[in-house]
Amino acid sequence: MIQSKMSEPEYDLCVVGAGSGGIGAALAAARMGLSVLLIEKSASLGGNAVRGGVHNWEPGVGGTAFPFEIFQRLQKIPGAVAIVRMARHCAAPQPGQPVYPGGEALPDPAATYADSLQRHSLKELSPEEKFGRSSAFRSIVFEPEAYSRVVGEMLAETGKCTVLTNTAFSEVTKVAVITDTERDVKMMILDQHLLPVVALVDYELTLSMPAPLTAHVGVDTLTHGIEAYVSRKASEMTDPIALSCIRLAATHLVKAWEEPENLAAREGMMLSATQGGMAFANSSVCLVHGMSRPLGLLFHIPHGLSNAMLLPAVTRFSLAGAEARYATVARTMGLCAANASDASAAASLVEGLEKLNARLEVPRIRDFKGATLEVFEAALEKMASDALASGSPANNPVVPTASEIVQLYREAW
Repeated sequence: MIQSKMSEPEYDLCVVGAGSGGIGAALAAARMGLSVLLIEKSASLGGNAVRGGVHNWEPGVGGTAFPFEIFQRLQKIPGAVAIVRMARHCAAPQPGQPVYPGGEALPDPAATYADSLQRHSLKELSPEEKFGRSSAFRSIVFEPEAYSRVVGEMLAETGKCTVLTNTAFSEVTKVAVITDTERDVKMMILDQHLLPVVALVDYELTLSMPAPLTAHVGVDTLTHGIEAYVSRKASEMTDPIALSCIRLAATHLVKAWEEPENLAAREGMMLSATQGGMAFANSSVCLVHGMSRPLGLLFHIPHGLSNAMLLPAVTRFSLAGAEARYATVARTMGLCAANASDASAAASLVEGLEKLNARLEVPRIRDFKGATLEVFEAALEKMASDALASGSPANNPVVPTASEIVQLYREAW
């Protein structure tokens, strides 16, 4: 239940993620009369079915059936849905015929929805039998945009479900980020209604994260800890949490990246990420985040990666405003001797962050797919203006001007 101490609950249920499971949960609850908030970080509903190219529903693999109501609605849209059969399949080729990688599906006008509900087991069958079974497969394919539109209409018809797309927030903060696609601006919402009563944070869910994602969100976590600690809003209450976040990230990030199934490293990073959220939610983020939002919007760079791209340059720029604190960060990360001078320790932090990015194969802005210098240069003034307008740079140890932000973007390019 989403609530604050100052008001009655606005929603009975908050569902995060509008994939098939999230849509089903939100729809069922809304039809029961509950007030539901459905939050999706992307611009469309449907999860992998819409954005990941997985618009083929195959009961044969053991999943649930394609919802009949959605199927019926899609049938009313020309070319939006079809039932197909497997003509050839890599797992069960016809004897004497070449394997067709990935399978080949052909529309089957004679098939019905009921045919898609059949389950097929290929265990302990001869090649001939396997081919016979595979040719009998029936699955449902659909147009992703039509699917997204249909489920959106179903949710709206309940009158009980509010859907927020282009929206993301952390498990332990009161912060959400939404995208104004007309003005090309990312905006923050800070409200107690976004703060959960309980957050269940399970590090085992991160074991399947690919190496690049582990690196990007890991450096993002480190950024949360660093910015919370050097922020003008830092306090004796947030400092211990921020430093613990930094220490954990320095200890476990590279190991989690190198050994994805290392449970201790994954647990350490999950704890670090949670503490980072707690720290900046009660302190603040600073210039890295202020610059990261416009940059991510321009080239559709994931938030964690855009933070990682900017962290070394922004840290170098900011050292003079909080040298002692940056020195403490360096010592906490083990980048210098405990008795190193503040100036020496702070300098080692920038070098250490640059080496960390190189170790984790974090690309520069110019190396990101789709990034072009022409578009980048044309957008610099607007990005600098949007960064300042976000308010985050005002919390930085050194508050930049628009021209200084432009120069920092160019340095990070």
